[in-house]
Amino acid sequence: MSIPERNVSEVRFPRLTTLQGGALTAVVHDAYIRNIRYNGTEVLKGIYFTVRDEMWHEVSPVHTESHFAQQRDSFRVDVHLHYDSPSVGLECLVCIQARAGDTLTYQFSAKATKECKTNRLGLCILHGCELAGQELRVYHTNGKATQGKFPAYISANQPFTDISGLRWMPSHTVYAELKVDGDVFEMEDQRNWSDDSFKTYCTPLHLPKPVIRAAGTLASQQVTLKLQALESTVQLESRSAVHPQSQTRENETATVLVPQRIRCQLPYIGVTVPAAVDGVDLDHLISDSRVDHVHKQLDLAAPDWETTLSNDLTLARKSQLKLALEVDGVGHLQNLHQLLELTSKSGVCLPLTLYCGGGSVTSEHAVQMAQHKLDTLPKRVGICGGTRGHYAQLNRSTICEQHVDSVSFGVSPTVHMRDLLSIVETLNAQRQMVMDIARYMRRDVPIHVGPVTLFPRFNADFVISEDNPVIDADDALYHSNFYAAWMLGSIDALSQTGVFAVTYSHHGMTGDQTTHTTPVYRFLSELQSAARPHVLDTQTSDRGIHCLATKFDDVTKVFLANLTDSERLVNVKFEEAPSNTFAVHQLTTQGMVKLDSDVLKSMVSLYLPSCGTALITTN
Repeated sequence: MSIPERNVSEVRFPRLTTLQGGALTAVVHDAYIRNIRYNGTEVLKGIYFTVRDEMWHEVSPVHTESHFAQQRDSFRVDVHLHYDSPSVGLECLVCIQARAGDTLTYQFSAKATKECKTNRLGLCILHGCELAGQELRVYHTNGKATQGKFPAYISANQPFTDISGLRWMPSHTVYAELKVDGDVFEMEDQRNWSDDSFKTYCTPLHLPKPVIRAAGTLASQQVTLKLQALESTVQLESRSAVHPQSQTRENETATVLVPQRIRCQLPYIGVTVPAAVDGVDLDHLISDSRVDHVHKQLDLAAPDWETTLSNDLTLARKSQLKLALEVDGVGHLQNLHQLLELTSKSGVCLPLTLYCGGGSVTSEHAVQMAQHKLDTLPKRVGICGGTRGHYAQLNRSTICEQHVDSVSFGVSPTVHMRDLLSIVETLNAQRQMVMDIARYMRRDVPIHVGPVTLFPRFNADFVISEDNPVIDADDALYHSNFYAAWMLGSIDALSQTGVFAVTYSHHGMTGDQTTHTTPVYRFLSELQSAARPHVLDTQTSDRGIHCLATKFDDVTKVFLANLTDSERLVNVKFEEAPSNTFAVHQLTTQGMVKLDSDVLKSMVSLYLPSCGTALITTN
């Protein structure tokens, strides 16, 4: 898959422009308008124009030019986009307008400059997952309407199809009505891919793809959003909408509460290991990070699979780590039986995930065959049911109805969007996916999340093959301050669910060739300095500030991450004042840097830079 190449210095949040039209406010970068609010209430998470080629890869414009016009009760954004990829050539004009303080339109017109092959070309509308379980009215292309609800549980398939309009209440004080023109739309639950939203999009997935457009073909669509406040709230709420930046200024200080109450034990944390890594290289890869397990791929169809497995088992014993095996080629029954015997005797393997035929979901037939064989062994290895793809694949399968010893699914926060703001928004959905599994599991089984990789390891829309291999590609983002902060937020979100284990990519773990350290390497080394500490039940006043507090014996460690685009003042309040002093450091590429902070008896105040990660240690 195509992975963008970047320098660490280029890892930054998109530059946002704040706009206001009366009671309607939003921020814009390029042709993406997001955080659309009315009288302070979020109405839509965003609207954007997207192009996907015949392999579902996002096509990025090679040139973007934007113009803004702001008036007292209205604003206008005009964006020119030029696309030129092997399968897509487009000239596109986007116009976003807010009028009269209660109407927003987003329209585009595009002309193909050459023959285009696309699976999607058009507008996407994002609804926040805070709407889960709330009622809405869906208008269809035949003029009829149906009443429904935004899915409370993560919907495996489209909750609504054939959409021409929607009507709902974002809050008890605001009505919203959406009209779409130019194509037929439908809705999907993006929590399946760890996005924190429901998406209304075109063109319906059941239609033939790709869509082929000859050079000179025109396309256009429009979204119209109309908003209405209840009369009793208009005067009161409009006061806060006059100055949209005032709320940001008031909330620049974030408060974190650190109680003594224990939430759970820290999940077991592991990393992927490339197939070529042997026991010697492994020591260099994870020597000081103190991970609990390593994740490796094993192909039973390979002629040397026994040697590979023997090396992997030796590697795990030598490093005193558990081994999580992602096993392909399980259709070879004799090899499968031999694998089960060897791994069962080893005593170092986590439950095996079994795949055959290039599938991304555990083979139910393979699980049944494995269970029959394991019943004959005096000591048995566990079998894991799940997917190496996205939660969507697990949600649409029946593997969890089988007798399995654990359940797993992969996570990639960049399936749909790759800007840092969108990656941050996936953290809440990670928690929701784990909680969602409980609704259809017949019994309690350990949940293993992973591999968690910034970019998809393969194209889950196609069978795994030589043309679509499983590859964990590197990127500068893994070596940045942002990734350490994001991983902290991920572990915090998943620990709230009591998840058993999490596996992350090994990228960023080895650092550069001179210092052998990166922010994420330092973070994991500090987090894992004690064997499975307890996680404290912390609370934060700001969704952009994440906190993970651990306790082992008398030592408390409070990890903080600033996943916003600006420096933030953070007040950390302890329920009980520690007996000794605080040590406050920032985790950087240069090492543990002491941070200036104000320390009171039971509170620490510090300024945390954008994408910064800090550690407060008490004992």
